[in-house]
Amino acid sequence: MGHPDGAHTHGSGGGTGGAVWAVLAVAAVARPVMTAVSELVHVLVIVTAVIVGLGAVCVGGLLAWRWHRPRLDAARTAPPAFATAKVVRAARRSRESGKHQS
Repeated sequence: MGHPDGAHTHGSGGGTGGAVWAVLAVAAVARPVMTAVSELVHVLVIVTAVIVGLGAVCVGGLLAWRWHRPRLDAARTAPPAFATAKVVRAARRSRESGKHQS
């Protein structure tokens, strides 16, 4: 079983062939795996960019809508222009009708 002189032997001497084949097998498997992972990352970056872009467009649209929307519930400090015109016309009519009555 053992060697009485302490010698240590390893196989039959041609051990580097197996290591070369192992390295080649890992390289053959690693290249397609790395390519697939890189493509997956690329797709995820594109999807993320599209989602962020759509979100930015939606926020911009919301801000533009809020800015241009009339504030119907806001208190008015002056009547609208069309109401002022009606009041002025009504006052003129009442003055004119008052002149004709006397």
